[in-house]
Amino acid sequence: MEIKFRKKSGEFFIGLISSDIVTFKGERCLLSVTTDITELRLARDALVMSEKRYRELVQSANSIILRMDTKGRVTFLNEFAQTFYGYSDDEILGKNILDAIVPEKDSLGRDLTLMIRDILRDPDRFPNNEYENIRKNGERVWVAWANKGIYDQDGRLVEILSIGNDITHQKLLEEQYRQAQKMEAIGLLAGGVAHDFNNLLGVIMGYSELCLTTIHKESPLYDNIEHIKNAGLRAATLVRQLLAFSRKQILDPRVVDLNTIISETEKMLRRLIGEDIQLESTLEPDLWPVRIDPSQLEQVILNLAVNARDAMPDGGRLTIRTANVTLDDSFAREQVEAVAGPYVLLEVTDNGAGIDKDTLRRIFEPFFTTKEKGRGTGLGLATVYGIIKQSSGHISVRSRPRCGTTFSIYLPRVEEVAEAERYPRAGADAYPRGSETILLVEDEALLKTMIGQTLRRHGYTVLEAADGESALKVEAGHAGPIHLLVTDVVMPGMNGHQLAQKLAAARPETTVLYITGYADDPTVRRELSDATRAILQKPFTSEVLTQKIRGLLDGTE
Repeated sequence: MEIKFRKKSGEFFIGLISSDIVTFKGERCLLSVTTDITELRLARDALVMSEKRYRELVQSANSIILRMDTKGRVTFLNEFAQTFYGYSDDEILGKNILDAIVPEKDSLGRDLTLMIRDILRDPDRFPNNEYENIRKNGERVWVAWANKGIYDQDGRLVEILSIGNDITHQKLLEEQYRQAQKMEAIGLLAGGVAHDFNNLLGVIMGYSELCLTTIHKESPLYDNIEHIKNAGLRAATLVRQLLAFSRKQILDPRVVDLNTIISETEKMLRRLIGEDIQLESTLEPDLWPVRIDPSQLEQVILNLAVNARDAMPDGGRLTIRTANVTLDDSFAREQVEAVAGPYVLLEVTDNGAGIDKDTLRRIFEPFFTTKEKGRGTGLGLATVYGIIKQSSGHISVRSRPRCGTTFSIYLPRVEEVAEAERYPRAGADAYPRGSETILLVEDEALLKTMIGQTLRRHGYTVLEAADGESALKVEAGHAGPIHLLVTDVVMPGMNGHQLAQKLAAARPETTVLYITGYADDPTVRRELSDATRAILQKPFTSEVLTQKIRGLLDGTE
């Protein structure tokens, strides 16, 4: 029995009373011995309090705290870990971690059993590691572990203490960053190739058109030359897709209403996807305006619709939705290069076959396709990715096999009012002529010669120069008016925009048309995007060139 006593001095102490019946001088007596156990009691209370604090610390920690024996059987799992994995004490205690929280193979197919066996054999040799875990519901998560061996008095390993932290979000960002770097590297390569090809294709297409104008349709050469021209057009489409992916295009961004563009594209979409696919649009009224090249946005919608159509060979439903959304910091943390704020959401959803995880990781890579040979170049979604990124937007995809696919595009809101769309004049001449004077500046000699011949055939007076300095000399030596400057953008020395500024000082009335297929310098791209919409993407046909020039000179562009 423990009793609290008070000494004569007034000080208290705790005494342990031990009593027993003894015989003393032939009589039975009660013998009581009181032992001062104050220090022992204080030490015991301190131990109990320490254990309580340790238990509270372990149970309230926002980390996984796990103990297991040398066979990998769980002997302790704190409350945070139980919530994290979805197991109760009764469900998890005694279970082997390889049966409960560690899959035998991770998502990449790597065997985790050997690694776990090594940790169980010598935890101090593997104090830190990261690997996939699996929750009770089957969800895969990444955990970073710190391991420590627990030994008995003889130095034998008896248990392993492991403390883990969820790093799934960090791994997601790392994967996004690696993917962004890979896409950037591929884009640089694609953009460089596209630059050289654009000039070559311009020459091929231009000269084939010139030949077609001089040869009778009955000539056996006519069809051959037309095949050359058509092959050039198909190659030009491929190059434009490469440039879109590499984000090296000179865009024509305007403030637009997404709902208007979707409505105007709907008729074309219905023809594209076929009658066995139901098209539904859910468009938010009073949608915020965004800044994007309208023709490129149409390309995005068409590419996503084709992708959805191919995922639904037996028919299905394609839904296009728009909404005003405000993305918070949590979204920005989950997306590389993302910034929180107001966005317009464009969502394209199908209820088709869906996409597995391995394909999702590579879905925006150029030339990657799961379609059989001849049914796609693998550039459709790469083009979508490049257009959205170059327009300061973000794109993500959600899908599972047999559960359909949703592409979500976020474009930053702008405060300006959407512009009215400009449409080509009805009944315009396919190859309009003129008599004005044009200063043509192009450093690729074959392309310059071909464009000059084309313009002269259509009535124009053409002055030619190979670079900016030569162009200024030609201008200074020409007494008459120069109605239009047609200039390449990227040239040795002075670029096209700098040339136009110098020419404007001497001839402010001269209109400017930039021809370009690629601009590697972001400053040049920004100058052109801000300065003018009179841009013609290389390679172009004679029809497109003459119509563009006529529109600029007539003031209808």
